[in-house]
Amino acid sequence: MSAARPQVARRVFTVFIAACSGSLILFSLACGSGTSKSPASTTAPTTPTSPAPSQPNYPSTPPVAITWSPQTSPLPAPEAQVPPPPGSNDFPLTISNPTDGGTVTSPINVVASANPKNPIFFMRVYVDQLAIYYTFDSSINTQIFTSPGTHKLEVMAEDKQGYVSATILNITVASQTAQTTISGIQTMPGWQSCSALFPTGSGRDGQICAAGLGTAVSTITENQSTPSMDGKAAKFTMGGPTAYSNMLYFNPVAGGDNVSHFIYDLYFYIDNPHA
Repeated sequence: MSAARPQVARRVFTVFIAACSGSLILFSLACGSGTSKSPASTTAPTTPTSPAPSQPNYPSTPPVAITWSPQTSPLPAPEAQVPPPPGSNDFPLTISNPTDGGTVTSPINVVASANPKNPIFFMRVYVDQLAIYYTFDSSINTQIFTSPGTHKLEVMAEDKQGYVSATILNITVASQTAQTTISGIQTMPGWQSCSALFPTGSGRDGQICAAGLGTAVSTITENQSTPSMDGKAAKFTMGGPTAYSNMLYFNPVAGGDNVSHFIYDLYFYIDNPHA
């Protein structure tokens, strides 16, 4: 998958794999991947653990009312607050990267985690008050595309009782690469799946997902050495008692508001094309 520069408005870039029947293996999901083997005797050097960067300190705030639920709304997520919430500290929210006052290149690797006492509701990333990424998980490790210059980057998290923590960073983007390749997508963490409906615990419980006539039985197994073009294929299986059931696998790999012209390379091996 390659992303070059100019504009595309405020979106999360998600990789989708859909299937209707049979069993398939994903050989390679991005250009530029290759196979390399290290001798068995080679030992990786130990890297000292760096302390977490200090975060701006904010006061705690009262919980907000939760008005969105997947059972009552057709929207895939709660609407973004405009303007975004001010800095707050209702529970631990750590941004490991970038750091406040730092200089980075685009895409920015944003790494953050939230640790609320209550179950997590969602997390969201804003750049200059524009919402460009969200997840229902309690952690983020993604690429954010933004233009060169100074920016305010905000990461916020909300739990299911309406408590919010939000951290605002001032960063400088020195440059943006003309083309970015995100390779080995099939081995990345964060893959999610759903059949006819989104499953319980997904954040979108009960909303229509892959549709079809029933719930498929499916698995994903990563890092398959064969058949594979790079020794790291992902194998998907699908079956179940209901004909014409569907399965959807997806992974949000990046976000941003100023990229376009995508190239998505992948290869399939199907063991039974007549199934």
